[in-house]
Amino acid sequence: MAGVFIAFAVMANAQSTAHPKPCVVQTLYLNASMVTPHLNLDSILIVYKQNFIDPNSYVTGSKIITHWWGHDSREVIIMYELKDLDDLGKAFKKQRDLQEAYRKDHQDYVEQIRLLFAGSHHADEIYRVVAE
Repeated sequence: MAGVFIAFAVMANAQSTAHPKPCVVQTLYLNASMVTPHLNLDSILIVYKQNFIDPNSYVTGSKIITHWWGHDSREVIIMYELKDLDDLGKAFKKQRDLQEAYRKDHQDYVEQIRLLFAGSHHADEIYRVVAE
């Protein structure tokens, strides 16, 4: 019985973190219109990451993934990790500032993004990192 208690105490202590790292997850669906096949999805998403996520000093790591195989291959997930929850508002503001600055000289890119994703499905969630 003492072994079970010790194992539980170790497990409970391992699960508690003073500053849990948040992971922002945005889920988007590609527009099913005839415009989408003519756009280079990978290039557009790489430009998005390089200009709106990577320069954001509050982001400690990021990935953009697309659904490769399975039920609905239109799904795109944008994930980025922050140092702590206090950076969430600052990270969102920085991303908006980066988008506004980029939009001034790249209106065509903004139009491609608008056409690329379906407006009917968009989700923003915040997860916490449990294990790395």
